[in-house]
Amino acid sequence: MNKKTDNKKIDKKKVLTIVNITANVLVVVISIFVLLFAIMAITNAKNGYNNLFGSTILAIKTDSMEGPNKDSFNEGDLVVAKILNDKQKAELKEGDIITFWDMKDGKKVLNTHRIVEVKEAGGGAKSFVTKGDKTTGNDPLEATSDTVIARYQFKVKGVGNILLFMQSNTGFLVFVVLPSILALGYCVYLFAINLKGFNKEKKADDVAAEKEKMRLELLEELKKEQEKIKED
Repeated sequence: MNKKTDNKKIDKKKVLTIVNITANVLVVVISIFVLLFAIMAITNAKNGYNNLFGSTILAIKTDSMEGPNKDSFNEGDLVVAKILNDKQKAELKEGDIITFWDMKDGKKVLNTHRIVEVKEAGGGAKSFVTKGDKTTGNDPLEATSDTVIARYQFKVKGVGNILLFMQSNTGFLVFVVLPSILALGYCVYLFAINLKGFNKEKKADDVAAEKEKMRLELLEELKKEQEKIKED
């Protein structure tokens, strides 16, 4: 019977350990995710595009870059592009895929197309004629060094739709607010558990100290009694 009870206690401890480890890992993952999303949101508000450690992450909203090329991508994909400095912009060549500022319906928007021609604009400046990989309904667009932001690095199929959803009010609530509340709640729970354990340990220490004090007082009384007996 005792053996069964001991086994149950061991199994319970294992389960609690696994739950605690899993919860701690989730809190760390959620914290990192929220931090990255916050960085993206702050830099996006400042620049008009996000900047995550020198790269910008783009959710593709059109099908203009659909094509047979290995680096072509589709609507709904996620593209990671390296943000360029002036020297890197000067090194752009035909065939590179770039992200640049464009005007659409009177609004400044980001566009990502392939360079089909590089033009010398004088004084060392360059302009870039770009076109989507899709063969129909795709007029050339021209970008300059001043309007170029980044160069394509790689894509993740279908993940752009998730990013677009995350940027919506509902997505922000689901992916950022709720996980943050859960992580905060777990931290408060851990704090309460540790505080309870600390108080319990402190109480045990206080009881032990009181017992030791009583023991010393008793010894002192006994010592006085013995000395009194000797004197008598």
